[in-house]
Amino acid sequence: MTAEHPRILVCFDGASHSLDAIDHIQRLCPSATLDILVVDDAHSESAAQASADRGAAFARDRGFVAHTLVRSGDHVAQVILDTADPSTYDAVLLGTRVGAGLEAAVLRSIPSAVSMHARIPVILDRAHVPHAPDTFTDAEIDAQLPAISGR
Repeated sequence: MTAEHPRILVCFDGASHSLDAIDHIQRLCPSATLDILVVDDAHSESAAQASADRGAAFARDRGFVAHTLVRSGDHVAQVILDTADPSTYDAVLLGTRVGAGLEAAVLRSIPSAVSMHARIPVILDRAHVPHAPDTFTDAEIDAQLPAISGR
């Protein structure tokens, strides 16, 4: 790890926001080495490896040195946190979506958990979903909190 050539753990799920995050980090840190992490929470290691390979190929096409990592676990945020070792990585990169509803709130919970508990800097690359609200009313947030927290 050096400031000149940082090593970044890229959390990758194959969605467009993950690809956008790689594009954006290229402008910020083109000399970084990227480790493309796919968390296999569906117990399909071959599919997870294929996704990691696609992410690494995408990164290499943009000039990065890129490696793949596939880790298994049912709790994606915890797997990311366990992998994001400060002795190995300078930062974690996550692409996030902005959207509405319960699904969007649950999807945002992984970046939120990682950013709150990581021992290294976390870069959140926010992708915009067309026609998604940038803010929610207090009532909308209160209505979704019990479902998210399991209460």
